[in-house]
Amino acid sequence: MRVQVVLAWPDRAESVDLDLPPGSRVIDAYHAAHLIAPEGERFAIFGKEVDAERMLVDGERIDLLRQLRFDPKLSRRQRVAAARQRRQAAP
Repeated sequence: MRVQVVLAWPDRAESVDLDLPPGSRVIDAYHAAHLIAPEGERFAIFGKEVDAERMLVDGERIDLLRQLRFDPKLSRRQRVAAARQRRQAAP
């Protein structure tokens, strides 16, 4: 069974193609890839977070998840507040 393990940053990515035996789990692929997840072991397949014990299917890509550097909701609120202040300050 062929799978790919990917660890991505904003400016680069590392990926490892693996050939694993049938019945392999996400955690097996992670260990076989020898990539170090920076903030612990969190995984996603097709953009959905999955448990490390999930069985893999041929052709899947396992993404190693990183922590967000900022809260997207908070960031949006701050941008909206700044835009409102600029509009109110304009003559």
